[in-house]
Amino acid sequence: MTVQFNGYFYSKEKKRLGRAAKIFLQYFKINKDVNFNFESLDAEEICKQNLNAFNRDEVTDVVTLPMYRNLKDITSKNNTDGFLGDILIHRPQVRRNALQYRKTMVEELELVLIHGMLHLFGFSHNNESLLSKHQEKIIKRVWNGS
Repeated sequence: MTVQFNGYFYSKEKKRLGRAAKIFLQYFKINKDVNFNFESLDAEEICKQNLNAFNRDEVTDVVTLPMYRNLKDITSKNNTDGFLGDILIHRPQVRRNALQYRKTMVEELELVLIHGMLHLFGFSHNNESLLSKHQEKIIKRVWNGS
């Protein structure tokens, strides 16, 4: 698995985010070699991406742009390079969330990564309970060192 980081990320953050992504793949028992972009954008660009993807003209912490609809499509023969899509973040908003929820910046980045990966794998807010269930179980493993 490869996470392509674009924008500014500290080496400690990259290490922790890479570990969180591996735990995510283990949770779903995914053996396929997958990769995605994890990119930090400024306020103007994240707003533009949010508008294009979701018709929301506002700054947000994360915008996910998946290449496939679901896990079946990801693991199909059609996905020859394993590319899943993009997880776009706005660091200042992630930081505000970290402060609001009393998390470290790295913890909040891990949460945003797991949430974004769930979207890349086809989970959506249309089934909020399933999305939340998986997110809580995975992030518990990430934060408890499993």
